[in-house]
Amino acid sequence: MKRKLAGDTLIEVMFAFAVLATIASVSFSGALSAYKASVSAQWRTEASFVAQYESDALLTYRKSLDWDTFINNSLFSNSSTNFCVVSVAAAPSLNYWQPTTDPNLCNGIKKLLANVNKPDVSININKQSTTGSATTFDKALATITVSWVNKNGQNESVKDIILLTKEQQ
Repeated sequence: MKRKLAGDTLIEVMFAFAVLATIASVSFSGALSAYKASVSAQWRTEASFVAQYESDALLTYRKSLDWDTFINNSLFSNSSTNFCVVSVAAAPSLNYWQPTTDPNLCNGIKKLLANVNKPDVSININKQSTTGSATTFDKALATITVSWVNKNGQNESVKDIILLTKEQQ
């Protein structure tokens, strides 16, 4: 008569560990992917916030000046000039917006992106004329670009584009 012993054979135990290891591996991989997606979404949200911040600052700067003073700013003379718009204290309780290419001031904007890897913020102005004139411009297209390097080492960016016109006040 055969005696039945309680317990599992070595093969059964090894099979159970293999199934458990596979489940743990798939679960860890899924959790890691979710974490990377979460970090990417957070960085994109922060970058979008800074792009909108710079758009609002540029629009406020535009509205504070007459069109000719605004459009003839030396920073806008070349469409490839990159700059940022920063708040400058004119008095203890009065700030105004000023475009600048000063890297120290522009780096202050980058501090808003403290969690982002290698952030860069730039604004590019493309002057346009509806009359076809090469010297008289009645609108400008501003492209605000916030770029960074993601966790995989690839460059990513967010752009905000605004139209600045002579009629805006």
